[in-house]
Amino acid sequence: VDIDESKGHLGGAKEKWPQAKTFFDYRKLFDDAVFKDVDAVTISTPDHHHALVAANCIRAKKHVYVQKPLTRTVFEAQLLKKLANEY
Repeated sequence: VDIDESKGHLGGAKEKWPQAKTFFDYRKLFDDAVFKDVDAVTISTPDHHHALVAANCIRAKKHVYVQKPLTRTVFEAQLLKKLANEY
């Protein structure tokens, strides 16, 4: 998932792995059939999306690695802790 199609980003990856499925919007990935085959997700979105993407991945029972900052608010931190304990 990347919104930058330049050679140094998604464009370069598309050339290297032309059979790979690409997404401009991570929300579309959650709806796609390919997501069921994903084992783990590394989250490097803009900071204000980290907790939201991590929560969706945890609910889908995926392993997650999140770049810092993990959350922006105490609520987000408590939510991720709750989800990690549940799943």
